Amino acid sequence: VYGPPGSGKTSGLAIPSVINYRGSCLVVDIKGDIYNFVKKHNPKRAKRIFRFAPDNPDALKISCHFDPFSGLDHMDPTEKKLFIENMATVLIPDEKGSGDNFFTSRGRKLFRGVCHLILAKHPDASLPDVIHGILQGNVFDWVKRAINYDNVEKDPDITAAKELMSSFYGTNEKNTSGCWDACCSAIATFSNPILDTLLARDPDSISNNTLDKGHDIYLQIQQEHLDAYAPLFTLIIQSLSSGFTRRPDSSTGVKSRPILMVLD
Repeated sequence: VYGPPGSGKTSGLAIPSVINYRGSCLVVDIKGDIYNFVKKHNPKRAKRIFRFAPDNPDALKISCHFDPFSGLDHMDPTEKKLFIENMATVLIPDEKGSGDNFFTSRGRKLFRGVCHLILAKHPDASLPDVIHGILQGNVFDWVKRAINYDNVEKDPDITAAKELMSSFYGTNEKNTSGCWDACCSAIATFSNPILDTLLARDPDSISNNTLDKGHDIYLQIQQEHLDAYAPLFTLIIQSLSSGFTRRPDSSTGVKSRPILMVLD
C-alpha cells in the first residue's frame, strides 16, 4: 500500500492488521508507531514481541539477538561459500552512482577470504569476530596467511580462502590497499560494543523458530540511522525469508503457523 505521509497507512492498515492477526508477525517498524500502539492497547500481544533495536539507548537490555552465521555449521562447502558470498554482497554494496566498482567488488573477495580463514581456525567465530579481524588486521598479512596456509587436510574453508586471495599476491600494492579500504569502510559501521553482543553466536537469537513458537519479531531503527544499518536489516530479512521458503507446503498436510510481514 502506497500513500503520502498522514494518509493512514500505519493507523488505518498496519496497526489493525497486526493487532488482529492470529498468526505471528514480522514487522519492520522504523518509527516505532506500531510497537507503541500494540504495547498500549494490547499488552498481552506485546509480551510476545521480540524487538531487535540495535541503536536504542537501552539496546543491551531490550533488544533480542540475531546470529548472522546461524546454520553455517550445517551447510556443505558449496552452500557455505554461497552464503558468505551473499553476505559480502549485502555488507559491501556497490557505490551509488559509480559505474566502476573495481575496489568494492575486490573488497568483497577479501572479506570472503578472511571470513573463510577465520572460520577454518575458529568454527564458532561470529560476524563481529570477522569484522574485528579485518579492521584490526593488515591485508598483506591476511593474503600471505592464506597463501602459506598448509592445507594438508583439504579444509574447504582454507581452499576457498586460497582461491579468493591468491590473485592479490604480488599485485599492485596501491590497488590492493584500495580494495581493503573499500571493505573496511563498508563494515566499520558494524564494529561497536552493542553489535558485538547482539550479533554474537547466541542459541537464543531470533529465527524462524521464534515466529513458529508464536512470537512476533519487530525490527526497529531510528530514521537517521536507517541507511547505515540497512545492510544488517537486509541480512535479517533475507535469513527469515529463506526460512519461509523451506516450510512445508500446505499440500503436504502440515499446518505451519501463518506469518504476516509488515513493512512500515
